[in-house]
Amino acid sequence: MTSDPEDFSSLSLFKATPEQVTESLRRAKSHWGKDFTEQEYLDRDALWTRELECAKDGKFTTWVLAPRDDSETLNFKCSCKMFKRPGIVARKGELQPQEERINIYTIGSVFTPLAHRGYGYAGHMMRLLHWILAPHSFLSQFTFPANVWGEPPHRDSAVGDGALSVLYSEIGSIFYKTCGILPIAKPFDYNEDDVRAGWIVRGASSVVWSIDATKSTAADESLSEGDTWEYLNEGQDIIDVFSSPDTPESAAFATLSNGGIESFNRRRFVHVLQDYDANQWGIAIQSPNSHSFITWTIELPRKGVKYEPEFRKNLMITRLRMAKESHFRFALLRVFEVARKNGIPRVEVWDLPANLKVVAKELGGVEVQRNKQLPAFKWYGKERPRDVKWMFNER
Repeated sequence: MTSDPEDFSSLSLFKATPEQVTESLRRAKSHWGKDFTEQEYLDRDALWTRELECAKDGKFTTWVLAPRDDSETLNFKCSCKMFKRPGIVARKGELQPQEERINIYTIGSVFTPLAHRGYGYAGHMMRLLHWILAPHSFLSQFTFPANVWGEPPHRDSAVGDGALSVLYSEIGSIFYKTCGILPIAKPFDYNEDDVRAGWIVRGASSVVWSIDATKSTAADESLSEGDTWEYLNEGQDIIDVFSSPDTPESAAFATLSNGGIESFNRRRFVHVLQDYDANQWGIAIQSPNSHSFITWTIELPRKGVKYEPEFRKNLMITRLRMAKESHFRFALLRVFEVARKNGIPRVEVWDLPANLKVVAKELGGVEVQRNKQLPAFKWYGKERPRDVKWMFNER
């Protein structure tokens, strides 16, 4: 560690220069990139920015916490990545739900190098993020603590329009909850009614199936007359339909799957999937008046990571929309066949809808609570966080 930590008022949040982006990747490789050479890790990031629809046109950015008087330094304190993704929110109206297209910011790769750890830099960076992502309509109820943090970070025209931001915590539920709008940092200062709080964990459950314990019965299953199905291959997109949910919450939101969002999970592992039949990545089922689909990717253990359930060989269901429970059973059995064919011992899905859990259990599924990869969101709307439902809270 350095012996001379800097005062928060001397630091601010900046959009990374190309050189800082490269430096942030070099730092992060030691933690997340052990499967790669340094050049491979840099090239993968460049590929995302150049080719993935969900990263083009400034939708994928890196942010750094750096000194105000040397904002382009390569000795910045910490960094994070951010995607701007399309979403939808449905609010209860007097006569019918009111739907609105929204922007959702997804934050990842929060990293502080060893030399700068222990001084609260990452927490400060996360608190400042709210002040560039949230709309003025939300921030106007607060006063920026300039006496402690200095002047607010610069907001350009590409940000400041987020209905919410989300992240997936590897370090439990407390730290990011304390990273709220103001310098308060004690866990007990916040609850789910407090709009000052940071990111609140929601829906950290998985249903898992052991393929060895499932029977190969897909060939015996058939769809109702009039229903048709097909495997989805690379190059095909999915049409994501969001219908206003019947829930007690006053608002519900979801990230939409199209526009390259769903394909991101598959591209993360493209360098290690050559030995797998990964061309087929989903099943779509068409009914006379409805549409169902299920998509997946293959996840493999990372080098240098101690054994944890999250990093075993896994077929991960990434998107799931089922118009009928019978569709789910039919599709799931074919997912099992894909896993069996590729020697994948385990299938997992996050936040399975309650109406599908009976079918999941009948086919050997077991519900577990994760202690890592915890989905968390920070709501920038008028509703209290506890009155907001996260729909399709998926991988």
